[in-house]
Amino acid sequence: AGMLVDVRDAELTRDLDVLVQFIELTILPVAAGLEGLNTKKNRVKIVFPTVSLLMQYRRTMALAAPEVVSLSTLGLDPVEEKDNLVVVIAPPPDDDEGLAQMNDLLTSPALRQPVIV
Repeated sequence: AGMLVDVRDAELTRDLDVLVQFIELTILPVAAGLEGLNTKKNRVKIVFPTVSLLMQYRRTMALAAPEVVSLSTLGLDPVEEKDNLVVVIAPPPDDDEGLAQMNDLLTSPALRQPVIV
C-alpha cells in the first residue's frame, strides 16, 4: 500500500525549516501511535534522497526518538523489518540517479510496509 503526496511548493524546496516541519507534522500522528506498542514493527522510517539532506534534517529536527523514528537514504538499504511506515522524500525531478533509486525501492519485493512519497 502506498500514498503519493505530491507537494510542489517552492517554499518546501527552498526553506529547510519548512520542509522539516512538514515532514514532522506528516509523521507525528503515526510516530505517536507506534510509541510504546509492544510489536516488532514499531518505527517510522524517513528516507532522504541524499546524505546531505538527511544531515540537514537531523540538525533541525524536533523529533528525537530513535526508537520510533529512523533516518536513511535511498542508496543505503533504506527499509528494515522494524519499520511500520516508510516516508520517502522524493529527489528533485532532474535527479535521474535519485529517481532510479527511488523507483527501485518502490518496486522492491522486500518492501511490504505502507509508503508515503
